[in-house]
Amino acid sequence: MLKLIAEVGQQENVPVIARYAMMKAWKERDGVPLSQMIILDGLHLTDWSYKCFAQAVAARLAAGLAQATRPTKPGAGALPEPPAPAMR
Repeated sequence: MLKLIAEVGQQENVPVIARYAMMKAWKERDGVPLSQMIILDGLHLTDWSYKCFAQAVAARLAAGLAQATRPTKPGAGALPEPPAPAMR
């Protein structure tokens, strides 16, 4: 399903922010424990995760606006994934 969403986003020239991949990187790359990302119900994000996700979305929006307001070559590719926000 994630691959399909990414493909449709690319076809429609709509950025897709992969929250699961971002959180997986926080855990595997940065060593952030799941308890810091998800509340006790095992489903919803903690305030920390929402803050980090919001920072990533804001960075992606800013990059998209910057790209949209400068001349580009026809067929320019999708935006790259933003770097992970500060973890702690």
